[in-house]
Amino acid sequence: HRSTRQQAFSSPGCTRARHQPHDERPTTMPLLSAAQLGDATKAAAGGGRVVASTVARVYEAAGGAWKYRNQMGALLLVADGQAHHVKLVALTNGTAASSPCLEQELYDGVEYQSPRPFFHMFEGDDAVLGLSFADDAEAATFYDAVAGVSCVKAGGGGGGGG
Repeated sequence: HRSTRQQAFSSPGCTRARHQPHDERPTTMPLLSAAQLGDATKAAAGGGRVVASTVARVYEAAGGAWKYRNQMGALLLVADGQAHHVKLVALTNGTAASSPCLEQELYDGVEYQSPRPFFHMFEGDDAVLGLSFADDAEAATFYDAVAGVSCVKAGGGGGGGG
């Protein structure tokens, strides 16, 4: 079933959808405080090591458009042995949840793209996921960290550029 999603991932409809969150930067996402990062790390890292962290919103490609998944929070790239995971820990009133609301392993050959400096996309287990960042510099740092994972095929410009 990956081949069907792969076609959707690479189709023009996905990157030029009717509603494009990557054209509208979110303005209500705060950057992480040290305390929030600490709480999110405890919730998401388990026995792993946090490689990169920032704040992001999660979107899903659906029918040629991007649909907001009502998921926003601390986004972490976690290394656990040879495996790497993208994990999102929800932040409610500035407090991190006790466990991730999104956890996606970066499987061998996953394509991670950055069509805009503040918007990244990649194929998840069940859908093509989009990540919208509040800060270009943090988005670029996160992109570079993911691109540095050996199993990832990065595209769409280095340093988060597109």
